[in-house]
Amino acid sequence: MERMVIIFYSLYTINLYIGMIRLGVKLWIPIVMLVLGAVSWGVFFSNYKTFRIRAAITSCLMQITVILCAANTDKLSEVVPTFMVFTVLVAMYGQIRLLWLTIASILFIIFYHSVITDTFMAQSQETIILIASQLGNVICLEIILYIWLRKRDEATKQIDKVIDTLIEAEQSKDDFLANVSHEIRTPVNTICGMSEMALREQYMKKNAG
Repeated sequence: MERMVIIFYSLYTINLYIGMIRLGVKLWIPIVMLVLGAVSWGVFFSNYKTFRIRAAITSCLMQITVILCAANTDKLSEVVPTFMVFTVLVAMYGQIRLLWLTIASILFIIFYHSVITDTFMAQSQETIILIASQLGNVICLEIILYIWLRKRDEATKQIDKVIDTLIEAEQSKDDFLANVSHEIRTPVNTICGMSEMALREQYMKKNAG
Protein backbone atom coordinates (compact mmCIF):
# COMPACT_ATOMS: atom_id res chain seq x y z
CA MET A 1 0.00 0.00 0.00
CA GLU A 2 2.81 2.42 0.87
CA ARG A 3 4.46 1.90 -2.52
CA MET A 4 1.13 2.37 -4.30
CA VAL A 5 0.52 5.70 -2.54
CA ILE A 6 3.93 7.02 -3.56
CA ILE A 7 3.45 5.84 -7.17
CA PHE A 8 0.14 7.72 -7.46
CA TYR A 9 1.68 10.72 -5.71
CA SER A 10 4.57 10.75 -8.19
CA LEU A 11 2.30 10.42 -11.22
CA TYR A 12 0.06 13.21 -10.02
CA THR A 13 3.08 15.39 -9.22
CA ILE A 14 4.30 14.96 -12.80
CA ASN A 15 0.83 16.00 -13.96
CA LEU A 16 0.99 19.08 -11.73
CA TYR A 17 4.50 19.83 -13.02
CA ILE A 18 3.26 19.89 -16.60
CA GLY A 19 0.26 22.02 -15.64
CA MET A 20 2.38 24.55 -13.74
CA ILE A 21 4.82 24.82 -16.65
CA ARG A 22 1.91 25.53 -19.00
CA LEU A 23 0.65 28.23 -16.64
CA GLY A 24 4.01 29.95 -16.90
CA VAL A 25 4.80 30.04 -13.20
CA LYS A 26 8.36 30.46 -11.94
CA LEU A 27 10.42 27.42 -12.87
CA TRP A 28 11.58 26.69 -9.32
CA ILE A 29 8.02 25.90 -8.20
CA PRO A 30 7.42 22.80 -10.38
CA ILE A 31 11.03 21.74 -9.80
CA VAL A 32 10.46 21.82 -6.04
CA MET A 33 7.35 19.67 -6.59
CA LEU A 34 9.44 17.05 -8.38
CA VAL A 35 12.08 17.20 -5.66
CA LEU A 36 9.39 16.58 -3.01
CA GLY A 37 8.22 13.54 -4.96
CA ALA A 38 11.80 12.27 -5.14
CA VAL A 39 12.21 12.77 -1.39
CA SER A 40 9.15 10.60 -0.77
CA TRP A 41 10.81 7.79 -2.74
CA GLY A 42 14.01 8.28 -0.77
CA VAL A 43 12.13 7.97 2.50
CA PHE A 44 10.41 4.83 1.22
CA PHE A 45 13.49 3.03 -0.10
CA SER A 46 15.59 3.92 2.94
CA ASN A 47 12.92 2.25 5.08
CA TYR A 48 13.19 5.26 7.37
CA LYS A 49 12.18 4.41 10.94
CA THR A 50 8.56 3.22 11.24
CA PHE A 51 5.68 3.06 8.78
CA ARG A 52 3.78 5.74 10.73
CA ILE A 53 6.67 8.19 10.50
CA ARG A 54 7.17 7.55 6.78
CA ALA A 55 3.43 8.01 6.20
CA ALA A 56 3.49 11.30 8.10
CA ILE A 57 6.52 12.57 6.14
CA THR A 58 5.02 11.65 2.76
CA SER A 59 1.66 13.19 3.72
CA CYS A 60 3.41 16.43 4.66
CA LEU A 61 5.24 16.41 1.31
CA MET A 62 1.89 16.00 -0.45
CA GLN A 63 0.43 18.97 1.39
CA ILE A 64 3.45 21.14 0.58
CA THR A 65 3.01 20.19 -3.07
CA VAL A 66 -0.65 21.13 -3.17
CA ILE A 67 0.02 24.37 -1.25
CA LEU A 68 2.69 25.36 -3.79
CA CYS A 69 0.23 24.65 -6.57
CA ALA A 70 -2.68 26.50 -4.94
CA ALA A 71 -0.59 29.48 -3.86
CA ASN A 72 0.62 30.14 -7.39
CA THR A 73 -2.67 30.19 -9.24
CA ASP A 74 -5.59 32.58 -9.22
CA LYS A 75 -8.02 29.86 -10.28
CA LEU A 76 -8.40 28.12 -6.95
CA SER A 77 -11.30 26.04 -8.24
CA GLU A 78 -8.86 24.15 -10.48
CA VAL A 79 -6.77 23.12 -7.49
CA VAL A 80 -9.66 21.54 -5.55
CA PRO A 81 -9.39 18.19 -7.44
CA THR A 82 -5.75 18.05 -6.33
CA PHE A 83 -6.86 18.47 -2.72
CA MET A 84 -9.33 15.63 -3.18
CA VAL A 85 -6.77 13.29 -4.78
CA PHE A 86 -4.20 13.91 -2.07
CA THR A 87 -6.87 13.49 0.61
CA VAL A 88 -7.66 10.01 -0.73
CA LEU A 89 -3.95 9.16 -0.96
CA VAL A 90 -3.39 10.23 2.65
CA ALA A 91 -6.40 8.17 3.74
CA MET A 92 -4.86 5.11 2.09
CA TYR A 93 -2.25 5.11 4.86
CA GLY A 94 -5.07 4.25 7.26
CA GLN A 95 -4.17 6.88 9.87
CA ILE A 96 -6.98 9.19 10.92
CA ARG A 97 -4.72 11.90 12.28
CA LEU A 98 -3.11 12.48 8.90
CA LEU A 99 -6.44 13.66 7.48
CA TRP A 100 -6.08 16.81 9.54
CA LEU A 101 -3.15 17.80 7.33
CA THR A 102 -5.51 18.33 4.39
CA ILE A 103 -7.80 20.48 6.54
CA ALA A 104 -4.80 22.54 7.64
CA SER A 105 -3.72 22.97 4.00
CA ILE A 106 -7.19 24.15 2.96
CA LEU A 107 -7.35 26.65 5.81
CA PHE A 108 -3.89 27.95 4.93
CA ILE A 109 -4.81 28.42 1.27
CA ILE A 110 -8.04 30.21 2.20
CA PHE A 111 -6.06 32.49 4.51
CA TYR A 112 -3.37 33.04 1.86
CA HIS A 113 -5.79 34.00 -0.91
CA SER A 114 -8.17 36.01 1.27
CA VAL A 115 -5.69 37.89 3.46
CA ILE A 116 -2.17 37.82 2.02
CA THR A 117 -2.84 38.10 -1.74
CA ASP A 118 -6.46 39.28 -1.47
CA THR A 119 -7.34 37.12 -4.48
CA PHE A 120 -10.90 36.44 -3.40
CA MET A 121 -11.80 40.12 -3.56
CA ALA A 122 -10.98 40.13 -7.28
CA GLN A 123 -13.23 37.15 -7.96
CA SER A 124 -16.87 37.39 -8.92
CA GLN A 125 -19.55 36.28 -6.50
CA GLU A 126 -20.36 33.24 -8.65
CA THR A 127 -16.71 32.17 -8.65
CA ILE A 128 -16.46 32.51 -4.87
CA ILE A 129 -19.64 30.44 -4.46
CA LEU A 130 -18.20 27.81 -6.82
CA ILE A 131 -14.93 27.66 -4.85
CA ALA A 132 -16.81 27.44 -1.55
CA SER A 133 -18.95 24.63 -2.94
CA GLN A 134 -15.90 22.71 -4.14
CA LEU A 135 -14.08 23.17 -0.85
CA GLY A 136 -17.24 21.92 0.84
CA ASN A 137 -16.95 18.78 -1.28
CA VAL A 138 -13.40 18.29 -0.01
CA ILE A 139 -14.63 18.66 3.57
CA CYS A 140 -17.41 16.12 2.91
CA LEU A 141 -14.82 13.73 1.49
CA GLU A 142 -12.72 14.24 4.62
CA ILE A 143 -15.70 13.38 6.83
CA ILE A 144 -16.54 10.27 4.80
CA LEU A 145 -12.95 9.05 4.94
CA TYR A 146 -12.77 9.82 8.66
CA ILE A 147 -15.90 7.76 9.37
CA TRP A 148 -14.64 4.93 7.16
CA LEU A 149 -11.25 4.83 8.89
CA ARG A 150 -12.90 5.04 12.30
CA LYS A 151 -15.17 2.09 11.52
CA ARG A 152 -12.25 0.13 10.12
CA ASP A 153 -10.19 0.80 13.25
CA GLU A 154 -13.06 -0.38 15.45
CA ALA A 155 -13.43 -3.54 13.37
CA THR A 156 -9.69 -4.13 13.58
CA LYS A 157 -9.75 -3.75 17.35
CA GLN A 158 -12.62 -6.26 17.61
CA ILE A 159 -10.70 -8.73 15.46
CA ASP A 160 -7.63 -8.23 17.65
CA LYS A 161 -9.73 -8.93 20.75
CA VAL A 162 -11.07 -12.15 19.19
CA ILE A 163 -7.54 -13.20 18.27
CA ASP A 164 -6.32 -12.49 21.81
CA THR A 165 -9.23 -14.51 23.22
CA LEU A 166 -8.41 -17.43 20.93
CA ILE A 167 -4.74 -17.26 21.92
CA GLU A 168 -5.69 -17.29 25.61
CA ALA A 169 -8.04 -20.23 25.01
CA GLU A 170 -5.30 -22.12 23.18
CA GLN A 171 -2.86 -21.42 26.00
CA SER A 172 -5.42 -22.57 28.57
CA LYS A 173 -5.97 -25.75 26.59
CA ASP A 174 -2.24 -26.43 26.47
CA ASP A 175 -1.93 -25.80 30.21
CA PHE A 176 -4.89 -28.08 30.90
CA LEU A 177 -3.47 -30.89 28.76
CA ALA A 178 -0.09 -30.49 30.42
CA ASN A 179 -1.66 -30.72 33.90
CA VAL A 180 -3.88 -33.62 32.91
CA SER A 181 -0.91 -35.40 31.39
CA HIS A 182 1.00 -34.93 34.62
CA GLU A 183 -1.94 -36.11 36.73
CA ILE A 184 -2.39 -39.20 34.57
CA ARG A 185 1.31 -39.95 34.28
CA THR A 186 1.84 -40.07 38.06
CA PRO A 187 -0.71 -42.84 38.88
CA VAL A 188 0.24 -44.75 35.74
CA ASN A 189 3.88 -44.71 36.82
CA THR A 190 2.81 -45.91 40.28
CA ILE A 191 0.78 -48.76 38.80
CA CYS A 192 3.63 -49.73 36.51
CA GLY A 193 6.03 -49.70 39.45
CA MET A 194 3.74 -51.85 41.61
CA SER A 195 3.20 -54.26 38.71
CA GLU A 196 6.94 -54.55 38.24
CA MET A 197 7.42 -55.24 41.95
CA ALA A 198 4.69 -57.92 41.87
CA LEU A 199 6.25 -59.61 38.86
CA ARG A 200 9.66 -59.48 40.49
CA GLU A 201 8.34 -61.11 43.68
CA GLN A 202 6.59 -63.78 41.65
CA TYR A 203 9.77 -64.48 39.72
CA MET A 204 11.79 -64.73 42.93
CA LYS A 205 9.28 -67.19 44.39
CA LYS A 206 9.52 -69.39 41.32
CA ASN A 207 13.28 -69.40 41.50
CA ALA A 208 13.16 -70.18 45.24
CA GLY A 209 10.80 -73.10 44.62
